[in-house]
Amino acid sequence: MNSRSYKTAALAIALALFLTNGGVVFADTAQNYQNNNNNNNNNNQNLSVSIFDGSIVTAGTQNYQFSGGNVVFAQIDNQTLVPGTINLQYQVNVQVNPASWRNNGTTNGFASYRLQGQSITGQQVSVNGYTRISSMIPAVEIPLGCTTTCNSDIPFLFVGYGPVNVGVGNDPQPQLENMSFESPYINPFGAPIIFASDDGSILIVTTYSHGTIQWNGVKLGGTINGKLGTTKVIGKFNLTSTESEDLVAGTAQDSGTMSFSNMSPSSLNARGAYSGSSVIPTLGAINCSNTTLIPGTCSETGFNSKGTFSLNGNQVSINGKYTTTWSIPAFAFSSTATATVSQQHY
Repeated sequence: MNSRSYKTAALAIALALFLTNGGVVFADTAQNYQNNNNNNNNNNQNLSVSIFDGSIVTAGTQNYQFSGGNVVFAQIDNQTLVPGTINLQYQVNVQVNPASWRNNGTTNGFASYRLQGQSITGQQVSVNGYTRISSMIPAVEIPLGCTTTCNSDIPFLFVGYGPVNVGVGNDPQPQLENMSFESPYINPFGAPIIFASDDGSILIVTTYSHGTIQWNGVKLGGTINGKLGTTKVIGKFNLTSTESEDLVAGTAQDSGTMSFSNMSPSSLNARGAYSGSSVIPTLGAINCSNTTLIPGTCSETGFNSKGTFSLNGNQVSINGKYTTTWSIPAFAFSSTATATVSQQHY
C-alpha cells in the first residue's frame, strides 16, 4: 500500500507543507549582500524559489480519534441488516508510536461499539463489543521503500482482541473476537470505513462524524538546491513538526522547527520556526477500494499547504511565505516560496 493512497497526512498529510519550507534556504551570502547593496545595512533582498524533492525521516507519534456516523452496510452472523433500522454508536482511540511494526513498534488503544437493527428476514440484531487495540497493519512504512530499516508506519487497519455480545433473534451471546478497524486516514471527509472480525461474523461499514489525527515529532529531511539570481545554492534541511488534522473537514494546522545545515554558502546555515495550514483537495481523488474490497471505502488524495516562516542564522534572517502541492497519491510535491532576506548585524 502507499503513503497517500489514503490521503496522504495527513501525512504525506501535512507533511507537504513541512518539506515546502526547504525552499526558503536560497539566500545570498553576507558578503554578496554587502556588495549588492553597497554596504547599506538597511537594505533587503527579495527571494523567490522552488523545491522539488524531500523525504519523511519518521512519521512520529500519531494519535487517532474517530466516532459517530451512519451505517452504510452491516452483516452480523450472516444476517444482512436493513440500513434504515440500524443504530450504531462507537468510539476508537489509538496511539501509534514511531517505531516500525517490524521492529517492536507499539500500538495502543481501544474501540467500543454498540449496534442495533433489524435483518432483512425480520430478526432483531444486536452487537455490543469492546476491543483492546494492540497492533496494526500499515498502509505505508517510513522511510518510503524501506524493508529492514523502517522506523515508523502510517496505519491501514487497527487490530485487537476483546469480548463482544452478539444477538440474532435471541438473547445476546458472549464471545471473543479478533477485530480490525480501518483508519479514517484511508478514506477522508467522513467517508465509509470498515469494522470487521477475522472470522467474518461481524462486518460493519460506517461513516464517521468525528475523525482527527494529532501528529507529533514528525521529522523530514532533504537536499536543497536552487538559485538566487545566477548564484547556485545547495545544502540540507531538517524539520520537526506537529500537526492537528481534521479528517472530516479535510483540514490541518501545522507548526514546528526548521534547520538548514551543510549550506553553500555557509552563511545560510540557519534555524527557526514555521506555521501554516493544509487542505485535502477533492479534485482528482482516486478510488482505491480494490484494496479494501468494499466499494467506496478507500480514496487516494493529495495535499495542499501554505504558511509562513522565520529563520535566523549568524549572518542572515529569512522571512516569507510558501505554497505546496502534492501529487495524487502524495509521493512527490512541488513548492514555491517568496521571502525577504536581511543581513544580520551585531
